[in-house]
Amino acid sequence: MKSPVIVITGSSGFIGSSLVGEAVKRNMKVYAGVREGSSTKYLAYKDIRIVEFDFSSRRKISDTLREIEEEEGRIDFIIHNAGITKAKKQKEYIEVNTDYTSNFIAEIKKTLKYIPKFVYISSLAAYGPGNSSTFLPVKNSDTPGPITAYGKSKYLAEQIITAQATIPWIIIRPTAVYGPKEKEIFAVFKMVNIGFQPGIKNDRQRLSFIYVTDLVRAILDITISSNQHKAYFISDGHIYTNKEFGEYVKEILGKKTFKIDLSQKMMKGIAYILELIYQLKGETPGFNREKVDEMSQLNWLCDTQPLLADIGFIPEYDLKKGIAESIAWYKKEKWL
Repeated sequence: MKSPVIVITGSSGFIGSSLVGEAVKRNMKVYAGVREGSSTKYLAYKDIRIVEFDFSSRRKISDTLREIEEEEGRIDFIIHNAGITKAKKQKEYIEVNTDYTSNFIAEIKKTLKYIPKFVYISSLAAYGPGNSSTFLPVKNSDTPGPITAYGKSKYLAEQIITAQATIPWIIIRPTAVYGPKEKEIFAVFKMVNIGFQPGIKNDRQRLSFIYVTDLVRAILDITISSNQHKAYFISDGHIYTNKEFGEYVKEILGKKTFKIDLSQKMMKGIAYILELIYQLKGETPGFNREKVDEMSQLNWLCDTQPLLADIGFIPEYDLKKGIAESIAWYKKEKWL
């Protein structure tokens, strides 16, 4: 029996490379989509094909898709994971996360003889935070209220996907994702490692997380399932306070720390200074004012029951177990 053919975009990044690894484990024929010039350090698998996607050009998208279909006869699944999480200007989020997704959808319909199942990796940010009075988890039935340009761009991309009737789709909205190779949440690991434990001055805040190994397993499970035209939130199902992440990191690293509780105003000031410094280098810091707006919200919980009902998804990792495995990797790779 021929292995299913899967195209995974954004394969050079944190989640994308993990998706490629999971697909390889499942004996799928993997086409790892990357941007020109991207590092392929984490794509050292013998039996995958690395292909370049330029989502700014519909002709180039078409050429790449046609090449894969001609080689394989058909594409069974596409996981569209490519996108940006930080940008110098807000319009870049719309261009890359929304417009490029629109280009991709249009060329899949126009170019391919066999229409694949399309899985879009969105974000809890596309719906925004939950109610801060009830602390109920965000559900599909809630009215979306993204609070950042990133979240809005992902929500608009979802609208493009769900508005068309040709391509069978699935949307996955992860909460905060962490694990080996991740760099933004890893900043907390580095701070704790040198003796500082930053936190937000609000004891009411409730958070959710998902370890990357659980995330990619769930994505592949839903991809190969018969489910379609559905959207899913995903977390490890636990509720965490804003102190727990730092406390777990501190415990596992075996460090004594100086705790720093910052107000939203203080964090915005720090973010603004970082933005100015990075601007001189033509870069954007992961910790910026939009990130502060996100971090300051009280309720980042989401409803995972639909995933349990449809594919029996039960996470293997809670936050403490995931952090322990992450730290072991960071140490092994000399990141810590």
